[in-house]
This record gives sequence, C-alpha cells and structure tokens, in this order.
Amino acid sequence: MAHHIDARQRAFEAKQYGVLRTLGPHGRVTAGLLAQRELLDSQMAANAVRRQLGQTPTGPGPARRWLGARVVTLGTRLAGAQAGLQAGATRVDEPAATPGTP
Repeated sequence: MAHHIDARQRAFEAKQYGVLRTLGPHGRVTAGLLAQRELLDSQMAANAVRRQLGQTPTGPGPARRWLGARVVTLGTRLAGAQAGLQAGATRVDEPAATPGTP
C-alpha cells in the first residue's frame, strides 16, 4: 500500500483486502458471511444510537401479541388442556405415598 495516498483511500483498500482475506478460508459461503457481518454492524450502530438517545425498547406490537396468544392456545391444546382453562385444572394428582408403603 502506498503511503502517499490519503486516509480514505487507505481505509477503502484495507476494507477491500479484508474481503479478499475472508474469501480465501471461507470460499463459497463468503457472501453470506459478509452479509451477516454487515447486518450485525448496522444493528450494533443502531443500538448505540438508541442508547445515546435514551430510548427504551418498546413491547411487542399487536401482530406479535396476537401471534403469541395463538401459540399459547395451541400449546395448551397440544398439552391436552382445553383453551381457557388453567393447565393445572386438567391434571390428576397421584395420591400421596403414605409412610411405610413402597
């Protein structure tokens, strides 16, 4: 790398050679790896901005709440309980073992 070029050009060349150094060991999956790294970098930058602004994450949106309710309902049905009942209401407890009985 020539030293007479400006810092922006050196940064661009370093990034370009970084891609080439990644291509060697990872081969065909390099594109996906680079995309994941770029996504992670953008998410980390967005989180840093949120922290600086003091924004707190909001709760799930209406679609996610609706989907969550449906997943819970399906789970209770698959567990053998009817929707709307407590999970413990349909379970039959075994009689407690008395002392002296195996």
